[in-house]
Amino acid sequence: MCRVILEDEHLRIDDVIYQSDQIDQIASVRLVNALDKYYLYLVEIKMVNGDKHYFLDKPMNWRFESPTIRLLKRHNLLSTKVNNQQVEKDGFSSLYG
Repeated sequence: MCRVILEDEHLRIDDVIYQSDQIDQIASVRLVNALDKYYLYLVEIKMVNGDKHYFLDKPMNWRFESPTIRLLKRHNLLSTKVNNQQVEKDGFSSLYG
């Protein structure tokens, strides 16, 4: 998991600064466990070079929207990078496959 800081002109991921042109897509990811009972919400940041960064998201709001994605949609430089569709994956192993 990464430490991500949203700043006015860029994203800082684990103390490395990324400009908006280095970011391909930002999406909300819901991980489901084997029993389909527990969910873990992440934000996936796909870079242009193929790298992916993940960080924990807050639980969905009452409209089943990611609070982080909602915030990023309002950011001037990153709003075009945000994917409006939520991705659902089965467990952590699916993140690396």
